[in-house]
Amino acid sequence: MREILNHCGQVPLEHVAGGTVLLEEGQLTGRIYILAAGKIEVLRGKTQIAVLDEPGSLVGEMSVLLDAPHTATARTLGDAKVHFVKDGKAFFGSNPGVEAVCQEARNEPRNAGI
Repeated sequence: MREILNHCGQVPLEHVAGGTVLLEEGQLTGRIYILAAGKIEVLRGKTQIAVLDEPGSLVGEMSVLLDAPHTATARTLGDAKVHFVKDGKAFFGSNPGVEAVCQEARNEPRNAGI
């Protein structure tokens, strides 16, 4: 997923405090976050189902692709740096290679899919 960072040159980089909720389960936001540094935990209800620590990891992409609410909550574990994409559909429209990678990842069993 690191190659996705090559598409983030114009995407704002935010420094986020630990414990910040990026996306909340059940909401339909259209937003995507791309991890640059740090860790993001993925929760369904109160159960942690994944910890993302690889730069280029995305959260929110499946919700955008499926036009459906987030199926999990994404929260930072410690301070993190994330690229914030306010309009995920527009981002995918201008970066079709990223959308293709996400569509492919959607079929992987380990995908948290939020």
